[in-house]
Amino acid sequence: MRRLVVCVCLCLAASPTRAQDAPLTRYPEFRWSLDAPLLVVGAGLALTGGLLTLDRRDVPPEGLDPSEISWAVDRRIVGQTDEGADRASDWTRNAALAFPLVLALASPDDRWSGLGRRGFVYAQALLLSGGLTTLGKQAFGRPRPFTYLPESERPSNPNYDVEDERAFRSMPSGHTSTAWTAASVGITEHLLTRPDAGTLERTLVAFVGGGLAAATGGLRVESGQHFPSDVLAGTAIGIASGVTVPLLHAGGPLPSRRSWLEAAAGTLAGAAVGSLLASEL
Repeated sequence: MRRLVVCVCLCLAASPTRAQDAPLTRYPEFRWSLDAPLLVVGAGLALTGGLLTLDRRDVPPEGLDPSEISWAVDRRIVGQTDEGADRASDWTRNAALAFPLVLALASPDDRWSGLGRRGFVYAQALLLSGGLTTLGKQAFGRPRPFTYLPESERPSNPNYDVEDERAFRSMPSGHTSTAWTAASVGITEHLLTRPDAGTLERTLVAFVGGGLAAATGGLRVESGQHFPSDVLAGTAIGIASGVTVPLLHAGGPLPSRRSWLEAAAGTLAGAAVGSLLASEL
């Protein structure tokens, strides 16, 4: 996993920086009429989720009944408890969290002040996705996959403790929503601030972001901490928050259709590779 993180850092460092004569954008543009509601909504969602009563259940020694799981794709992964994947998902999530910050520091224009401004947008996106994730976890109260295993088959690791409240906070995946929020913010900001970037640069940036985010989701499934549907829900939350919040602060022309298509292609390719690596680790 450390090799993966090192490769990611090298790819980011190798991405081209803005040419000195490239046109600057006004990103990000702040308005209290926009920023205040975003902060209030994000905090409100998190607070509302925290106030909801979690629907906990007693897990018998033989585990919960897998026939209660609605989707076959979710039932099929019951029995996976890879503790290494559980630890690795923290690495990929943290690398994804650093992704938009590294991109901001790679820009030669107002590097540190720009980092602060973009960091505020990033915080808003994370607050919004975090609030939605917290609300979903508390509202659904879904048991994690390992709660369906007999006691003898569950790892002794505290992360697999069925007595802990987190054992009933499976939907949506928080690691996944966080990683996809970070990746989407980085990719979207790159499109907004580097309108003259070439196809290779756009694709490479999107590839790295998509790879880190998808690897995180895949590892959460491999570890037995989440169902595939939890990861899909976290992915949707992360992408929606990570794309929408930067676009609301665009302050200038939006990226072209071609730019979006190139970024989408890079993201999909990265997600495919990230998912494959997650299944092999």
